[in-house]
Amino acid sequence: MYEILLNNIDNHDKNSIEWKYENNNIHIKYSQYYSEKLQTKEKLQTKEIEEKLQTKEIEEIEEIEEIEEIEEIEEIEEIEEIEEIEEIEEKLQTKEIEEIEEIEEIEEIEEIEEIKEKKKLTNNSEKLKNIKNKKNKILPLDFVLNICNIINTTITQHIIKDKLKDFITYPKTTKVFGKKKCGEMLNGILNNKWNISLVSLMSFIFNTKFIYLNKEVLFDKKLDKFSIVSL
Repeated sequence: MYEILLNNIDNHDKNSIEWKYENNNIHIKYSQYYSEKLQTKEKLQTKEIEEKLQTKEIEEIEEIEEIEEIEEIEEIEEIEEIEEIEEIEEKLQTKEIEEIEEIEEIEEIEEIEEIKEKKKLTNNSEKLKNIKNKKNKILPLDFVLNICNIINTTITQHIIKDKLKDFITYPKTTKVFGKKKCGEMLNGILNNKWNISLVSLMSFIFNTKFIYLNKEVLFDKKLDKFSIVSL
């Protein structure tokens, strides 16, 4: 029956036939209107598919461009970060070098100062040794003139005596030693005779330890380098 029905239909366009299977019955729908509608539908479907594909392609391109842009930004940020780190390291290195040079300079200055101090103490020791080796007991004014490398004459003794008087009567000196000791110092200078207060003054001025009446006299107990004189 199917073959007879099909042979009786003038079917030049296969697209114009729609087969439907419903309840095991075969229906053939044949018309020009249906063919045009089907073509239009197919065109619309094709266009829709093409548009979807085009849209998808555009989205993929945009996504790729966005990824590339992000990667480029990340690369730029990474380069900037590396440059910043290198700059910081360079600054730190420069600062470290400057600090090392400054420390070396300070150490060199300290070493020079130490050498000068040692030389000064050596010279003072030699002078004090020369003073000690004299047969007669050294007097206060003679001691000051010798340690200061000043020619010992009546005039220079008067000058030193005046200078010491001014120093002893200076308010700050009185504040440090007290009026009683300053009075004893002044009496010792005027009479050119030693006393314990005058020995303390000489220890203070010349950073020297004295052995006076079998007792040690050192004004600054913190000193670790000093000359020693026995009176």
